[in-house]
Amino acid sequence: MKYIMRGCLGIVLLLSAGCDLPTLTTVLATVGQQNITRQDVVYRIGIAKSYGHKQPMNEQALVYMIDDALTRQVAAKVGVAVTKQEVDALSAYLDKHSKTPKILNAVKWVFGDNADDYRRIYVIPRVLNRKLQAWYALHVSGKQRPQPEIEAAVAQSTGGQGKSAFDAWFRQQARALPVHIKDERLRTGVLKKFPDLWWLDSATR
Repeated sequence: MKYIMRGCLGIVLLLSAGCDLPTLTTVLATVGQQNITRQDVVYRIGIAKSYGHKQPMNEQALVYMIDDALTRQVAAKVGVAVTKQEVDALSAYLDKHSKTPKILNAVKWVFGDNADDYRRIYVIPRVLNRKLQAWYALHVSGKQRPQPEIEAAVAQSTGGQGKSAFDAWFRQQARALPVHIKDERLRTGVLKKFPDLWWLDSATR
């Protein structure tokens, strides 16, 4: 239970939620069939603090989690999945080759002994984003192209015009997924602070 104590002492106060354990499992938002809990937002705030953000916003942490949930479900829709071996490999790589080991250690401290949540929230999105962009480059952007052009599209999918095209495709795929922010305070805050978010039109009450 170490990670919950750390959250209560250092992060949960930012959410004005106290330290009652049920509050950490409260569902703040849903994206399709995926729940986003208060604990998830607490973790994201802890990660932001590990990177030096002195006053991370609850709303920004929730937006990150919603974006991640959209990515996971679009990836599942097109058959892109992350394997345990890929997650293990990236975790090991980060442990050995991180250019900012102090930040990585601070991030791990946020999760305490909960390695599953560390991988779910911090490691898996890094693997999944690259795999989904590579899938797009091969199956959408690179459809019916010669192999050299396909390889160039894969490289381009991480930035520039390729990234813009990927974003447009991704949004088209994700628009059918309902985003429901259940916490009224957070919903109001997201609408006020991030009025231009593309998925807000599907964020029902």
